[in-house]
Amino acid sequence: MTTEPPVEHPADSTTLTSNISQGYSIRCWLIMIVCLVLGLWGVYDYVWAIPTQAEHAERRELSQDVLDVLLGSAAGNNSDTEARDQLVEFLGIRLQDRTGSGSHAGPEALGDLPPASDEAWMLSMELYITGLESRPMPGGRPSKAMQLAGTVAERSLDLYGDAQTPSVYDRPVQWLFMISLIFIPFYAWSLLVFSPKKYALEEDGTLHLPEGTWSRDDTADIDMTRWMSKSTAWVEHVDGTRIKLDAHIYKNLHLIIGAVAHRFHPDMWQEDGRKVKPLTNSEPESDEEQES
Repeated sequence: MTTEPPVEHPADSTTLTSNISQGYSIRCWLIMIVCLVLGLWGVYDYVWAIPTQAEHAERRELSQDVLDVLLGSAAGNNSDTEARDQLVEFLGIRLQDRTGSGSHAGPEALGDLPPASDEAWMLSMELYITGLESRPMPGGRPSKAMQLAGTVAERSLDLYGDAQTPSVYDRPVQWLFMISLIFIPFYAWSLLVFSPKKYALEEDGTLHLPEGTWSRDDTADIDMTRWMSKSTAWVEHVDGTRIKLDAHIYKNLHLIIGAVAHRFHPDMWQEDGRKVKPLTNSEPESDEEQES
């Protein structure tokens, strides 16, 4: 058995040739594109969409809590003082975590900022704190700070009212999409490995394989055990070497497999790779059988 790469032969009447199937290549490219889209979608949701949804849901909840406390204070309800103090402390911590030293913009800057921006939310939290720390005016009327905080809270509820807290399953599900990215190198490697390979069977029985060239006498047999179920066969060399032939990947390889199988097992396989149908009692006898 020689080890040189097989010489390419034209697809004529005396030589059967086979290379990678166009259908297999298209499937690989489609799978890679789908995996890329799903993977990037998962990364986008995991890194940006879900955290943003969680942030907006928290803004909605805080705005609702601030509005409830302000309405209670305006109504003269002093029983929620503890809740107000806890809310002020929490807002202060959140503001400190975001800005380090707090925002220095005045309330009038709120209208000039994008409504859903982080800068607008930090300024809103400052106004919330100021309004919650303020006390009603004589007669139970809310102070200007309380009125401004209430207005900002209502505006935030309009902006974030539809935001829902992400489910505990949202992020794990995105991992399923992101895992699809690992299939891209696999199918790219398959195309890289299978595309250059070519097969050929000459009229004299010489078999050209990616692994080398076998003469007619070098080929000992062909194993068709998994041909009908997997479209694969194993061609066998006289020295015991076995090489897999996969007609699922390579175009017209079934003709080469069928020709070799018909040579060794003509009673079982046709030249195109189909099984020989057994004769039944209902089939007519040939002319020679009738004459005898």
